[in-house]
Amino acid sequence: MAKSNTAKPTKPTKSKSTAKVVKAAAKAPVPKARASTKLSVTGKTVVITGTVPGMERKDAEAKLVGLGARCTSAVSKKTDYVFAMDDAGSKKAEAEKLGIPVLTSTVLFGLIGLPGKPKGPKKPVTAEAKEKVAARKPTNEAGFDGKTVVITGTLSQDRAAIASILEAAGANVTGSVSANTHYLVTGAGVGASKLSKATALGVMIIDEPTMNRMLAD
Repeated sequence: MAKSNTAKPTKPTKSKSTAKVVKAAAKAPVPKARASTKLSVTGKTVVITGTVPGMERKDAEAKLVGLGARCTSAVSKKTDYVFAMDDAGSKKAEAEKLGIPVLTSTVLFGLIGLPGKPKGPKKPVTAEAKEKVAARKPTNEAGFDGKTVVITGTLSQDRAAIASILEAAGANVTGSVSANTHYLVTGAGVGASKLSKATALGVMIIDEPTMNRMLAD
């Protein structure tokens, strides 16, 4: 019986280099779309409560405003976020009660950047300024009537409430330390710049218990 001369069909072959490329492509992970995890405060109403480490609260608020946020001093149903520092009090509790997201200082600094080194007085304190403070320096028994007072740090009540109490006692409450300042009332996390300037000028620095005793006298 004669053999057939018909050739058997052969499978197409691939070069070794092509096979390696195909194999590598099959093993390559499929890139996943990244979801943005950075918090946005644009158009949001936010509250900072407690002492901001290494930074004045007003400066932290200014940075948030620069990011498009609206900063308020009171927590309400309209509040979107509350940034609660380590010593936060009633505002944090109110936010939790209302179901408002409470964020930490880590989140805050992730948005506005870490605080820099505490700054000293912008201008050198002159001898004349020191003499003026020394000549007007009161005693703890003098009370607050007619005295200029600056508040810094976190006290047992909101700063506005403390200012109202002092003003009712005859004090003039201002926001910055100068040669006209008689008392600097300090709470937790005092503002570094105010404390530095008050110390340089020789302004009398008192804490809240001392203030309360003077108000009671």
